[in-house]
Amino acid sequence: MENDKDLKKETENVEEQEASGQEIQEASRQEEQELDQQIKELMEEGKPGSPKKKGKRKRRIIIGIAIVLILLILAKLLLFSGGGTVSVDSGIISRGYIADTLSITGPVEGTDSVDVTSNIHAKITSLNVKEGDRVVAGETVLLEIDPEELQSKYDLARSNYDLAVSDKDTQTRNAQLSYDKALQDLSTARDQYNRTKALYDSGNASRVELETAQAALNDAERALGAYEAEDGKVIPDESLDIKIQSAKLELDAAEKNLQNATILAPITGTVTRVNTKVGQFADDIENSAPILTIENLDQLNMEIKVSEYSIGQVHPGQKVIITADILGEGNSESGVIESISPTGEEKGGGSTERVIPTKIRVTEEDSGLMAGITARAQIILEEKEDTLVVPISAVGTDPATGQSVMQLILSSAGTDTAPGTPVTGTIQTVTVETGIESDIDVEILEDPTLVYDVDYQPIYMTSYQPAYADGMEVSFIMPATGTDHE
Repeated sequence: MENDKDLKKETENVEEQEASGQEIQEASRQEEQELDQQIKELMEEGKPGSPKKKGKRKRRIIIGIAIVLILLILAKLLLFSGGGTVSVDSGIISRGYIADTLSITGPVEGTDSVDVTSNIHAKITSLNVKEGDRVVAGETVLLEIDPEELQSKYDLARSNYDLAVSDKDTQTRNAQLSYDKALQDLSTARDQYNRTKALYDSGNASRVELETAQAALNDAERALGAYEAEDGKVIPDESLDIKIQSAKLELDAAEKNLQNATILAPITGTVTRVNTKVGQFADDIENSAPILTIENLDQLNMEIKVSEYSIGQVHPGQKVIITADILGEGNSESGVIESISPTGEEKGGGSTERVIPTKIRVTEEDSGLMAGITARAQIILEEKEDTLVVPISAVGTDPATGQSVMQLILSSAGTDTAPGTPVTGTIQTVTVETGIESDIDVEILEDPTLVYDVDYQPIYMTSYQPAYADGMEVSFIMPATGTDHE
């Protein structure tokens, strides 16, 4: 019973000291804030365009600053004289996992995606799928476009083509006959002219007869010259071939449309969007959207844009932790960097920075992710297991040496002291070498407590305080092994 009373009394004394220290610390904090405000006002006073302060007020500010400084000094002297201890947050140095990550958001999408469209101006007569349906490439009939209308258009195009071919044959045949007649007429006119010329030269034909024969020959030559021929064969007019070619294009288009009246799935996947309905024209979808969209959701990807300033740290094969609202708080999926684009692109928004498209493959088959959402990818740049890890707030910088330092708490509390027990100790600053940094933690490469007596536990302040000097007594709550406590 006597021991219990002593322990209770000691606990009450520690609590009183802790409360006193907290009150002094709070007063010191308020005084520091007031000091910062006073200094800010003095700095503002010296800026161009700032209103001039009266000399009396300036003197009051200076006197106030001096008083605050004196109070701060007295408070610290009081602490060192044993008048009270400051309560600090503490932790026990332990081993764990740490990783340096690069976080970037981006959309989740399927491995392959196809927009199904049509340029056929005919009505959709059947729509066989809906969003969420699974389809198989080359097998699943997605929709059908009015085959009767397309058949009628094909028949008309076939008739126009056949007519163009027949017209060319007819005109070519008639032209050949006319050409052969013009060739014969020229031969006859030439023979008649030669005979008339001989008679004229012998005085047996008049000049009028000679001129008439000459005119007939000229007419025959002009008639034959109207034809284009090669080796006695008339070359058809180019316009006939143009008509045939035009008719053939229309026929091919009509035949293709007829073949495409039944649209099959181009890839195996899931229908993710349907933007049409029965009775709507296949080529007239609102807002120029595709008829429907199919995605391969068996394998999901993420498409992220990595800054040109960070891309040097990223390479294919790196692990990625993927989080999203759809997964719920604390849940994640695994991924891996699959490929990095060989070229960068503009970031946009008026920025001169360039970004590099990078693809992440989601490695888990039954992923809780879904295409079309935005997720956050944490690329593991560097990681380490079973290493000394402390909060990043526990490490500061020595202003004199520029080295990284921590503040240990040297306490007589043994390893058998129960977590949660109020205890006291003294501050000792030690130099540390840091390694990997995460957003909240930092790796300590060597245990800084090894240089001290083995009786000391590896307790440290979780928040580095440069104003706290070595030897200063502090109170804290004994933390649990491997955890940090406030």
